[in-house]
This record gives sequence, structure tokens and C-alpha cells, in this order.
Amino acid sequence: MYPFNQLRETHFTLWTPGVALQGVNLILATVKNGSPISVVKKEPIPLKEIEAGLWTVPAKSAGLEKDTIYCYWFEVTDDTRSITVTDPFATSVDWRILSKPNSTKPRFDKADEEYYPAGVISWSGEKLQVADPVLEDITPTLLSITPYPEKDLPTNRQLVIYELPTAWVRPNKPGSRDESIGTFHDVYSLLSGEISGAFPDLEVLELEKPYIESLGVNSIEFLPLADSVYPRQWAYGTTNFNAPDYELGFSENYTHPAPNRDLANVVRAMHSRGIRLISDVVMGFAKRSPYRSFAFDTFFINAHGAPDSDPDKFNSRPNRGIRDGYGADLWRYAKEVTAYSPLTGKVETIYPGREYLLVCQERWMRDFQVGGFRLDSVENVYNWDFVQAFNESGRRLHLEREGATDEGYLCVGEELSEPRELFKQGRTTGIWREHYKAMVRDIIMGRAPGNFDDYVKKTIDSRRDGYDTLTNAVIFLTTHDVEGQGNERIYRYLKNNGLDHPTALRRVKLAFACLLTSVGIPLILAGDEFADDHDLLDANKNVTHEGGKQVDPVNFDRLARDDGRKAVKEYVSNLIKLRGNHPALGSDEVDFFWSDYNDGKRVVAWRRGPRENPVVVVANFSGWKSGDGNEYVVGNWPSVEGKSWKEAGLGRVVDKPGREGVFDWEAKVYYCE
Repeated sequence: MYPFNQLRETHFTLWTPGVALQGVNLILATVKNGSPISVVKKEPIPLKEIEAGLWTVPAKSAGLEKDTIYCYWFEVTDDTRSITVTDPFATSVDWRILSKPNSTKPRFDKADEEYYPAGVISWSGEKLQVADPVLEDITPTLLSITPYPEKDLPTNRQLVIYELPTAWVRPNKPGSRDESIGTFHDVYSLLSGEISGAFPDLEVLELEKPYIESLGVNSIEFLPLADSVYPRQWAYGTTNFNAPDYELGFSENYTHPAPNRDLANVVRAMHSRGIRLISDVVMGFAKRSPYRSFAFDTFFINAHGAPDSDPDKFNSRPNRGIRDGYGADLWRYAKEVTAYSPLTGKVETIYPGREYLLVCQERWMRDFQVGGFRLDSVENVYNWDFVQAFNESGRRLHLEREGATDEGYLCVGEELSEPRELFKQGRTTGIWREHYKAMVRDIIMGRAPGNFDDYVKKTIDSRRDGYDTLTNAVIFLTTHDVEGQGNERIYRYLKNNGLDHPTALRRVKLAFACLLTSVGIPLILAGDEFADDHDLLDANKNVTHEGGKQVDPVNFDRLARDDGRKAVKEYVSNLIKLRGNHPALGSDEVDFFWSDYNDGKRVVAWRRGPRENPVVVVANFSGWKSGDGNEYVVGNWPSVEGKSWKEAGLGRVVDKPGREGVFDWEAKVYYCE
């Protein structure tokens, strides 16, 4: 454990590198539930600066009562004003209880941006402990997880990632906005099958198996888990980097929030089903971090006002554009100060922005056994040394677990220009292969910018597109970034291209057959597995940032209402299970052994894995079909001794491998057993 995190077990601590302060006080309070909530504050307790930039007070000297939950803030005074802020390392916050801003001297001319939620902590008599804002049904053992055996979780080559927004909707009335927001408790319902308070009538919770278990995915990538000031959104603007999101822990039938408890329950349910946790993290910027109110210049940069010589000003793209904080504050990664290092426990030259995020990373790795990270908008980080440090730190923490291997940890960057130097230089495991989405959409529509056969092969085999190995490329049909033409859900994309409902469902199956047999780590946006659509579209049938991107994520009721969608989900589920369990699909090996472009056909066949245990795909990217009962002979079919062939999509035995009928816009996926 980092020295700073060890110190925080016995001391209230405020880390203030590079900042000259007049003083720091601890503000403690107890809270009683009621209407309204009552808050009783104690007398301020002064902290001492025991090292440069490290203010502390022993918890034992604060007059704490054992097994009592406290709210707390730090009152920070510099040479111009005092301001009461959240502990930047708080492991739980309560947005019901806010500090009062300094309205006479607001730092940003906006006093309403300096309301800060209370941190929440409990006292065991010996140590400060993680706590949610209530005591009676919470114990420390419930607020973090017992490490699960790493050997029972999938490796990177086995992963099928389910990108799961924590918010989804009930069926909408035309033109209405009948949205709700999911919580950690609702995610637990999809994992466990228990009825959710927010969605008591959701039919997917009435299946014989819990929904996610029946789907077969073996990894869930959550949109940001850390706390954000943004209400009812996807939280791409983190506020409190060490705390699970307050709102995601506050289900509508709760009397109090329980984010630590509920997230721990989710992780336990995932691990017991062999599902790895991937966390989406936003490290380019922070939205209303407490540091902005008293240490802005140490941790953040106003990129537009900075000189061109400032190493934190520009993004990573070839045109060296100015970094974009999307209305939030951009972290500094290259500013050096001499102060206490939370990583080493010594006073030395450090980069405060980097060290803050690395300390927070340890909390997520230890308390929730995170198995990997997606680094959002990595071009707005553009400090590859920091990205590498984050990757290596996460890997080191992962390898401390019993039975852990390198293949059990993933760190990928997201950037539209696909900067391959990130993985080629060892900065990350891989990156999002953003262009795969457009390429696979092209081929299932029979389009290509040049030679169709070459384009199919480049789509399916990421190594033909500059990637060295399967784990370098995360591939997908859709992601949560559904805003704008060409980014909408795969089903809506097909509808917008003039396909009717049954034809669009058929093409969705073809797209999934490509995705789940391509060389890369497949990622599925929740809902795509049953061809979900958007409820909120503009007049041009597109998704806008304001109108639907974040408030209209998934509508599981569509699955319950539509037999065609049920068939898509069953087909996709069968392929997901094959992808996660068959070694051929976790290999880099691919052989395109058949192409037929005669008489209007576009039939391509490829083999994944070795000849003695292959997976074979026969895909028809055209409207031609051989017809019912008519054989289509695929030449060079792999010969496998002593095994029978099965077709994965429908789970049926194949009597004549390589001699089955071919239908329009369809793929069949075969394997041996």
C-alpha cells in the first residue's frame, strides 16, 4: 500500500503540494436522518503541516466515537480567503450535505461552483474506515470485496466485454421523456436475477437464468464508476476520484445512499460468475474537483490561456490542437514541485497530478479488484509517460493478487485517431480500434472504399491494420458515443440506410458473426445484443448530445416485446459463449481460405486457430443465395479427424461441413467437438 494510503487509515490528511496555506481545519459532523436531515458540527480541529504539502491530525485525537459514521470537510485558508472543501481522497461522499461557499470571494466568480459535499468516514476505535452515509446495516466487510481467485477469471484473449451504462429506460411514450436511471443495485439485478426496486416489472429479470449470465459475456466495462457532480448522466467528468458515484448508490426505494456497499455487491456477483470488472476512467480532466478551489495552478491548466511552451497545453493529435476539457478542468501532468510524495512517503520532486491519480487507482484495485481500465479521451491526457505509469502501476497491483498473470490485466486507451505508438511503446495493452465500427458497417452493407475482398480481410484481421496482436485492438459495432450520423446503434444505422425491420435484424446477426470471429477483443454496447434502438432521435433520425446520447441508453423491454429480437439475442449469446471459450478465437491465427465473387456473389470464408481445432466462418456479404436444399461447396474446407462439426449460431449438428446452403446476408460459424 502506498505510504499516503497507510497514513490515511489513522490520520485525517490533506495533501497540498506546491500550495502555501495559512492553515487547515478539520470540520467534523454527525448526521441524523429525518425530514429534513439534521447536521451537528463539532468544533474545528486544526491540522499540522508535518511535511511540505502534507497536513495531518491523528484520528485518535479527534474525539471520535467507535462505530460512528461522520461527515467531514477541510477548511482551507490561504492569504486571500477560507474555503470549506471535500477531502480530495474521500472514499464516500454525501451530496445531500453541502458546505457553504465563500460568497464574498468566489474563486471563479461563481459561488455556486464551490458547494462541496461532505466526505463520509467511520471510526473502528483504531482505524478510519470506508463508510456509506448510514450505520445500522453496513459493516466494513461489506464495503469492499474479498479477493476472488484470479485463475477463475478470464484472460485478455478470452474477453467478451459488455459495455454497460448504469442508466437505462422504461418503454417511452411517443415524444415523451419517460427516462429513469439505473443504479448499482439494478446492475446487481441483471447479474443475480433478483427483482430491482427501480424496475420491478422488467421481464428480463424473470428469465430462468440471470440476464447477463444467460448472455454469456465474461467482462463488464462500466461507464465511469467514480463520483461526479453531473446529475442523471454517464459521469464523464469525475469530481471525487476515490469514491463510487453517490447517485449510482442511491436507488429510488432507498432512504439513504449506499454506493460502496452496492458496488461491492455487484463485484461479488460478477466474480462468482467468472466476470471481470473493467473500469472506464476519465483522466484528462476533472469536474469541480476540490483542488480547483485552493490548488488550481498545481493540479490544473487553463490551456487556452497558457503559452505554447507549456507541455500540458496541447493534445496528442497530429495538428497539436489545444486540449479540450469539455467544460471541466484539465489535469496537469508535467508540472513539477518539491513536496511530500504520497507514493514514496518522502519529500522529493514530484508531478502532483500524476501522483494523485495513481493513489486513487490503488483504492479501486484493492477494494474492488478492478481487472483493467479504459482510458477515456486519452488524447486529452497526452502525457504518455503518465499513461505508462498508470498502466504499470495497475499491472503491479494486479500481480500482487494470488494467481494473477499479465493476461489478467488490461489497460486500453480511447482516441479516434488510433495512436498505435501507445501499445507499440508499451504504454498500454492496446487501444480502441475506432475505425473497425465503420469498416464492419460497410461490409455488412456490401460497401468498400476499394477492393472488397481486401477490405473484408483488413476488417476481420486487425494485424492487417497496424495491430501486432489480438489484445492490442478492442473492436465493436457500437459504443456509448452514439451521437451523430454513423455512430448510432447498429440497428438504427441499418434502419437509417433504408432496411426494414426483419432485414435489419438479419444484418445485425451478420455483424455479430464478424465481430465475434475477428482478431481483437470484442466489446458489445448493452442492448446491441438484441438490436436495441434509440427512443430519442432528432428529425433526421440521429442522436444528439443534448437529446439522447446520455439519457436514452438501453430499453430492455424491446427484447420482451419482439420475437425477432429474441432470436437475435439467442444467436448472439451462442456466439459470445463460443468466443469466450474456444481457444481458436483467442489466437492471432486467421486464414482466409475461400473467396467467391462470381455471378454477383460476395462469399468469404476464414479459419480461426489451428487446423486441428479451428473455428470456420462462411459469410455472404451479398443478396445472392443458393436456396433451400441447394448445396454450396466451400473449397479448401479444413479436414479434422475424429470430430463432428456444429454450427454455433443455432447450436445444431452439421452433417455436410463445407457443403451447406448459403443464404443472403448471412454468416454461419462452425466449430468441432
